[in-house]
Amino acid sequence: MTTLSNFILEKLDTLVIVINQAGKIQYVNPSVKKMLGYEPQRLIGQTWLTTSSQSLNEILEIKKNTIDLLKSRKIDAVTQEYSFSVERKVFDSKGREKWILWNLSLSPENSIVGIGQDISEIKEAEKKLISGNNLLKEKNKEVIDSIRYSERIQQAILPNVDLLKSKFSEAFVLYNPKDIVSGDFYWFAERNNKLFLAAIDCTGHGVPGALMTILANSLLKNIIRQDITNPGQILKKLDEYLFEELNLNTENKTPDGMDISLCVFDFEKNILEFSGAFRPLVLVRDYEFIEFKGARYPIGFYNDIEKNFETTQISLVEGDTFYLFSDGYIDQFGGDSTKEGGKKFNKKSFRNLLLDMQNLNLEEQEGYLDYAFNNWKQQFEQTDDVLVMGVKV
Repeated sequence: MTTLSNFILEKLDTLVIVINQAGKIQYVNPSVKKMLGYEPQRLIGQTWLTTSSQSLNEILEIKKNTIDLLKSRKIDAVTQEYSFSVERKVFDSKGREKWILWNLSLSPENSIVGIGQDISEIKEAEKKLISGNNLLKEKNKEVIDSIRYSERIQQAILPNVDLLKSKFSEAFVLYNPKDIVSGDFYWFAERNNKLFLAAIDCTGHGVPGALMTILANSLLKNIIRQDITNPGQILKKLDEYLFEELNLNTENKTPDGMDISLCVFDFEKNILEFSGAFRPLVLVRDYEFIEFKGARYPIGFYNDIEKNFETTQISLVEGDTFYLFSDGYIDQFGGDSTKEGGKKFNKKSFRNLLLDMQNLNLEEQEGYLDYAFNNWKQQFEQTDDVLVMGVKV
């Protein structure tokens, strides 16, 4: 090596090693002293000197195998340009672990030239990242497992759809949470020869929304046990109770609540009574779309105003089909995939959809609604929880 070459090689923060065809070290630059603690001259001419040198020779064995393969295929290994990179763990003179990234190539003299960079800090960062990712995966699994268990609890409070179907001529429930658990839920109860049916959309979705559904389910059961059967009065009580429960132990008023459409069927009198909070009831009778709107305020919010939940009475006609639903279906983005963000399904499209499927029985209507929803949504993410219920008298 020339004086200039030696000067340059001494200043490099990389290892340079040359190994002859016999596998013996011909040259190691002075950086080996700084990086691994070995004197360069001590390594010259040797094959198996230290754990560090042994690791280098293991790398060379890979190279030797490659050269033998080239020769077996009658490729001139002397003139063949060939290089590759490999990471190897070595140990310095004090037995400390080091990671070297080697770039190995074949010289015209059939020597192997290796240029090594110390990547110990990078490997340590990778190790910490892998450890962190594993911990994150473990925590994520714990969270998912907890949510899955919450799903079981929420499913337990939902009415049996078969029971619902047994009380009406036909019935269906399309229930499609955005996440594992839902802020939408449907509610059904019987008391004093009356059937209570509700579609409820709680604030948010996921776990927060699901917690609200459990609270709402409990409050509704408590109210009808008081023999309050008028839907407007039920919503009035629900509004009062929910606000009290959410603000019992806090100075700041909680902006949480729910929208609800509530029906009370009295088949002895052949009437239905309806009241809603931001949610309507739809009746399709002889292919005519009739909408009964709810109050213009939700349950649980705005306790500083006087709320009045009116009760609408409807005389039942055989074949009447009633629909209760949250806003998730109507608010779903989709349609033309060429338009960024898509557009909402909207109320008009939903109205037309309900009318278009009146020649189907209710079980078929559920499938049709589900198909139409997914066909509209396409590649867009589901916007919100989806709940649509239909009953025929």
